[in-house]
Amino acid sequence: MIQFDHVTQSYDDTVALRDLNLTIESHELFVLVGPSGSGKTTLLKMVNRLNEPTSGRVLIDGEDVAGRELNELRQHIGYVLQTGALFPNMSVEQNAGIELDVLGWKPEKKRKRVRDLLSRVGLNPDKFAERMPSELSGGEAQRVGIVRAMAAEPLMVLMDEPFSALDPVSRKQLQDLVLQLHEELGVTVIFVTHDMSEAMLMADRLAVMRKGVLQQCGTPAEIMAKPANDFVRGFFLDRAADSRYLSNIVDAGFGERISGDTESVASSAQLSASDTVVDLAAAFHAHPGSSVRVGHHALKQEDLIAYLASIAVERNGEEAAK
Repeated sequence: MIQFDHVTQSYDDTVALRDLNLTIESHELFVLVGPSGSGKTTLLKMVNRLNEPTSGRVLIDGEDVAGRELNELRQHIGYVLQTGALFPNMSVEQNAGIELDVLGWKPEKKRKRVRDLLSRVGLNPDKFAERMPSELSGGEAQRVGIVRAMAAEPLMVLMDEPFSALDPVSRKQLQDLVLQLHEELGVTVIFVTHDMSEAMLMADRLAVMRKGVLQQCGTPAEIMAKPANDFVRGFFLDRAADSRYLSNIVDAGFGERISGDTESVASSAQLSASDTVVDLAAAFHAHPGSSVRVGHHALKQEDLIAYLASIAVERNGEEAAK
């Protein structure tokens, strides 16, 4: 468990974080989201002491990180930057295993671990292990960065806007990859993004930040159903305003078709096609884990999140084409 206890960070006359309290549970995929300058990355870097709070404490499993030996602390924390940040004079296998060298892993054990993870992220080790970073695409380099962060079996992985520089297709592939690795490995992940749609797709829970102040923390369904203030409402809901009706979700192919002669899908609520994503989120919030019936379709929470993510991918593609 990671706790931020009354954390403040100031630089001269600028306050980057203001008396922030937040708890991240073990094994969560927790997302920090907000516009540029909101304090997301400043907060993230306090976990591995790349930043130190002006006041307050950061605790991991009840222990203040300020009292931990720095190298020992960082050995248990993986870190993925906005780009792969690979060493250009080292091969993929060497880059991916660099932390294992520091930890003194035997060559054969290291090689097995790296090649296994390369396979998991879709990079055939027989094809990619000896390649140099200059021979990789942006998406491939970022996959190697993810392997490097995961290689030493860390307790947690910090990801600082890891997909912001990628094209929409690569971005969606790596979002799916991180979700899959998180499920398989159970590692705690703290993920920073400025994109609310990405946050809603990735998060078990998320924290919305603005100007160094925590605005709201909760599950995607909780925040969609009950935005805490006008900023949160505008940051998320206005971005989906032109595609927010349930008819749009059903027409896009999401949800399970309910045949006329069966009630195989148990629905806790029923909404109309003219209701909005906010109504749907409120229903999920009131009845966690259940389906909501819309006409002859049953929608689950993952249908709503996947639909919003598809909007983000489409819009990113349009922006890239301009």
